[in-house]
Amino acid sequence: MKNLGVFAAEVGNPPQDFKEAAPSRLAQIEAKFTEPRFAAVNAAFEVLKKKRGHEVAWHTPLSITSVRALARKIGRLHEYEVFYSQYSESMHGARYKNHFTVGKAAIALPPIRNLDGFSTKFSIVANVVLSAYKQVLATYRPGQLDEFDRKYFTLWRDAFLNAPQVTYS
Repeated sequence: MKNLGVFAAEVGNPPQDFKEAAPSRLAQIEAKFTEPRFAAVNAAFEVLKKKRGHEVAWHTPLSITSVRALARKIGRLHEYEVFYSQYSESMHGARYKNHFTVGKAAIALPPIRNLDGFSTKFSIVANVVLSAYKQVLATYRPGQLDEFDRKYFTLWRDAFLNAPQVTYS
């Protein structure tokens, strides 16, 4: 399963007219799975698909069972525990303090779609996502790193650095 970087290099870059080229492109990618050097990876997915009755997540053949396990495996457990687990608990209702506050004479309920702290949360998420995306590019498509950096600095950087501030009164 160590040939995934080679597989990405073999498949190459998607064409600019991706929508029109998608069917033939998919056929090219599917054909790569039948090559001897990638057959073991494809076979692992097929076995799990047959066993479970559905397609499995990309990380399943590597015995990674959760986002936490993935974070540990790639050496980013500290980020998972600081950011992901905290925000996941908030989003899924496990942290009641994010959903209501008990005062002396009342209970305050913020709006369900509350954007308080958006700028900070956006900056954290954007940094983690951009870092992860660059790692993926460095591993599977290193030739695209310069283009990614160029796009970041010319198209996205200002938006990321100037996320809107939201305040409630």
